[in-house]
Amino acid sequence: MRYFFLFLSVFFISCKQENPFFAAARQNDHKKLPSRGGDWLLSHPEKFVSYEDFIEKYKPIDSTTAQVICIQPVGFSQVHFNPDFQKCATYLSLFFQKNVRINNSQILVPNSQNSRTGYDLELQLNAKFINDTLLTQSPFTNYIATMALTENDIYPGNDWIYVFGLANYANRVGITSTYRFKSEDPKVAFSRLIKVASHETAHMFGLTHCVRNECLMNGCNHIVELDRNSLRLCSLCQQKLAYRLRINPEKRSLDLQKFFIENNFPEVAKLLAKDCGL
Repeated sequence: MRYFFLFLSVFFISCKQENPFFAAARQNDHKKLPSRGGDWLLSHPEKFVSYEDFIEKYKPIDSTTAQVICIQPVGFSQVHFNPDFQKCATYLSLFFQKNVRINNSQILVPNSQNSRTGYDLELQLNAKFINDTLLTQSPFTNYIATMALTENDIYPGNDWIYVFGLANYANRVGITSTYRFKSEDPKVAFSRLIKVASHETAHMFGLTHCVRNECLMNGCNHIVELDRNSLRLCSLCQQKLAYRLRINPEKRSLDLQKFFIENNFPEVAKLLAKDCGL
């Protein structure tokens, strides 16, 4: 009986031990640099959320739930399919270690409904309407999460000029706009797309803005800040995501490393290799 209790005590201690991957990845973290004029945290102060706080609030997502992320194009008019959307879907499948499906039919939003004319005289989609109304209907309720992608500008409410993306935590839906991602360098434009799409999708799984480390989950107020933000999740945010989605963090990093090598992002690939101790 004494040995039985000794076994139980060792078992419970071992359960509390941290995955060695996260201990190694933590050495790769960099503390968040001070915010500059116009940056997110200066106008939106946010609190640190520990791993313990996170697992107290969220349980791992039930493995019997549909494990597919849906990509849904939306817009005011039918447009040719953006090839970056397909590459983004591939990226999200590796980032979240889930299957990703792209719906080929685009949702058309009438100009007169839930839109406005922006400061540059272009029509903007109401992102909150997309998230709270269009994406909460069937078939989107059948997916683990749904990300709408649009080439139109978006806004969440009349007190905002624009946003790059917006997520609804409760319903696990969100939208990302490529309207402000344009660049003479296609690599920069694609980097902006996958940063925002993965950031907003991570929100759907409960990850809040990271306030301690340089991280993909840092908040973002403008395009310069977006470009400064990392494509890498810090070790703590990786730990939260792995817990929530029951994924292997080392496999995830290796899969993403391969993607970044193939798409000419050598600096990010090196960071992910370092996470894995390579």
